[in-house]
Amino acid sequence: MRQVNGLDYGVIVFYLALMLGIGLYFRTRVRSALDYFAGGNLLPWWVSGISLYMSTFSAWTFSGAAGFVYHKGYFALIYFATWSLAFFIGYRFTAARWRRARVISPVEYAATRYNVTTQQCISWMLTISSTLTAGITLTAVSKIIASTMGFDQTAVTVTVGLVMLLYTYLGGVWGVAVTDVVQFLILAASTLFITPLSLIAAGGIGRVLGAAPPFEHDFVYHGVHYNLHWLIGVTLINVVNSMSLLGAQRYYSVLDEKAAKRVGLMASLLFLSVPLLFGLPPLAGRIFWPDLDSVSFFGRFSQPADLIYVGICLKLLPNGLIGLFVAAMFAATMSALDTTFNVVSAVVSRDIYKGFFRPHASDRELFLAGKVVTLLVGAGVIGLAVWYASSRLGVFNLMALVVGLFNLPISIPMAVGLLSRGVARWSALAGVCWGFVAGFLAQFVLKWPIGYVIYTSAISTLAILLGSAWLGRLYRGHPVLVLALGVALSAGAWVLLPAAAASPLSFGALVVARMGAIILGGALIAFSRLFAQESVAERRMVEEFFRRLSTPVDVVREVFARGARESSTYGLVGWIAVAIGILNFGLLLFPSARDVWLANMMVGMALVACGWAMVYFGRRSERAFQERALRELTRLRAEGR
Repeated sequence: MRQVNGLDYGVIVFYLALMLGIGLYFRTRVRSALDYFAGGNLLPWWVSGISLYMSTFSAWTFSGAAGFVYHKGYFALIYFATWSLAFFIGYRFTAARWRRARVISPVEYAATRYNVTTQQCISWMLTISSTLTAGITLTAVSKIIASTMGFDQTAVTVTVGLVMLLYTYLGGVWGVAVTDVVQFLILAASTLFITPLSLIAAGGIGRVLGAAPPFEHDFVYHGVHYNLHWLIGVTLINVVNSMSLLGAQRYYSVLDEKAAKRVGLMASLLFLSVPLLFGLPPLAGRIFWPDLDSVSFFGRFSQPADLIYVGICLKLLPNGLIGLFVAAMFAATMSALDTTFNVVSAVVSRDIYKGFFRPHASDRELFLAGKVVTLLVGAGVIGLAVWYASSRLGVFNLMALVVGLFNLPISIPMAVGLLSRGVARWSALAGVCWGFVAGFLAQFVLKWPIGYVIYTSAISTLAILLGSAWLGRLYRGHPVLVLALGVALSAGAWVLLPAAAASPLSFGALVVARMGAIILGGALIAFSRLFAQESVAERRMVEEFFRRLSTPVDVVREVFARGARESSTYGLVGWIAVAIGILNFGLLLFPSARDVWLANMMVGMALVACGWAMVYFGRRSERAFQERALRELTRLRAEGR
């Protein structure tokens, strides 16, 4: 394997400086909360679509997930293939609705569709779960970069976290989205070369697939049980995410609902490449290194398979392109974390700070609060990542545990609230409580496999959501029946939960299980009473919300009339791509990069061609946008509207 040298360090420093430069570029173009959190509804759909794609996967795909592919083969490839399906469903059902919601935070609409208490609860849970997940993501990239470059992992964690934090703080969602596109170009340039190179070196795709381990659908990986139920469950999580919180910001930051649909469709199509680009190289690694523990590079790490993608790059890539690969690792993680920083800052400032503490806060105050929150969230994520680094669960299992427990109880009510008029205004809070308690019991008390935990959480959340209207009517007519139903639920859970445990419960676990049984039954009674108290005025608020969702965005009045002007995104990204391509040509001046000169030439030519096309066609697009805006505003003034 090659060693990282000064040429690679130079490429990485150039990349980090470029990311900070983009943040500085957009600093002067972000003047309001709408600009900072939703891009003024002017993000080009292709920028938003690429950003959605990039914000979904991270360096975890190259580390924890790559190790999963190395050990489990086809099962992991099928898991990768579900990502595209999930975003296709989100594109079909909720993309346009998010744009018509006319919000600047993914939780903002909950105050109207549900109530302020629900908004606050979901805001806090989203903030906590997103911060936990972001810490895991940062741990993944720190591990992979520290191993590649021989640096201390804590130092890498702090450095990477600070760079991401600074450009997100400076540029808001514009800085996030545009850096995502640049990172996409770097990531594509690396993976589109690594995949065929690894297949050729391993003897062809037939040999690679033949070396994959036999398909298993029920196994234990690093102490965690995986089966087909896990695969179905995690697909369900991805579907709900694409319909709600994960895709929301990218959907409502574009011009109109047509553009929002294009965002979801583009992300879905891009995800078709994931099994090929991120699944095949780790399988090729099984041919190169069938026993990782016997290889000195891998043997010194507790989870050696997590570094399989790194090993392939060090084996096959020339110096210079190794630096570009490390930059791609930065890119993958930055695209996930910068989105978390910006979305969580929007939720905290708009939904918690303004929604609870300062209801009359001005736009300027909200804008400043968002920037402060970005700094605080970033510092918290960096601290968590340093702590996660010592965990023995492994990166893949950490991600699976956190996502499985927190995700569905938050995301399901947010998606259902956009789609269904029939659920009661208190149903989202009930769903969050029931789903979280049920998931906690299944995960930590009953010790069920992750797939069953996901089922339990999803079914519990949906059951009380969809049954809320019926429970409200039942309570109004026969409150004693609801009381009996709650008591029966607690009694049944009291008996069945200990019997359903994977192993005999300790005394402490038994106490927690029976407390959970009481909570579930008591919550059913308490929330049924709240469902029954829904007033006519509150139902009118819900109807008004759905009228807004059924009203197309009036681009002239809602966007052009603000004096909105499309930023030069095409030209900026295009010239950056040209610069990175020229950098690849420049690598040929160094002897250590000439051993695979064709690689540098191909990557450089692809980036220059892509960048030039963006500059050329981007100018035409921007002129068309300005002409449309001027034409529509002139018509609006002529009609006296």
